[in-house]
Amino acid sequence: METCKEWFDEGLKQYGYSQVEGVVKSWTRKRLEVEDRPARVKVSPGVRRDMYAKQSGICPLCGDGMDGRNLFKLDVDHINPNLFGSAFNARANMHLCHPSCNRAKGAKSLAEVAKGNGRTVTDMLRAKEQGDDEPIADNGMADGCESERPK
Repeated sequence: METCKEWFDEGLKQYGYSQVEGVVKSWTRKRLEVEDRPARVKVSPGVRRDMYAKQSGICPLCGDGMDGRNLFKLDVDHINPNLFGSAFNARANMHLCHPSCNRAKGAKSLAEVAKGNGRTVTDMLRAKEQGDDEPIADNGMADGCESERPK
């Protein structure tokens, strides 16, 4: 019987990286799809504006500014993706962030991300003060973010 790594390497050879990556992403999504969890909801423009204002236009995962001109280009992230019932899609469990930051966070809760980079959840959710150039979370979440701090 072959090991998981041997099976995976054989899949890479046979199907190529992009197809294997697609399957892995699909499995990751399926892992989060359980019977008790409600479907993800579409967040209205008004709610997105409220979230953006509450966050002062700052991504809580990387600490950089987000472009508020098109809020639908930003991701709505579930702070704790492991909640069930109505708490999963509650506004208190969601915030806006850069798409690249959300992908890097994956299925981890904000508490897991904070623990991994030595920060507190409160620090990660705190909006930066005007003129404060120190990042909220120096965790590599926003590699490739080119957004500017809102003025």
